Amino acid sequence: LLAERLRTARAGDRFDRLVLAAEPAFLGRLRAALDEPTRKRITGEVPKHLLGAGDRDIEEHLGKVMNV
Repeated sequence: LLAERLRTARAGDRFDRLVLAAEPAFLGRLRAALDEPTRKRITGEVPKHLLGAGDRDIEEHLGKVMNV
């Protein structure tokens, strides 16, 4: 379902870059489920379980892959 929603959003030009953050096993399954045009928009990945992480931890991990 998530891969389909991302494909639909990409097809509607709702994003031009995509950063994925997920637990490593889920990230691998999600990446495999994405179509090629959507995968090409991935500009960064955070293969880490961040549920329950503090704001600073999340900011640190995302800051490494995002140009903000």
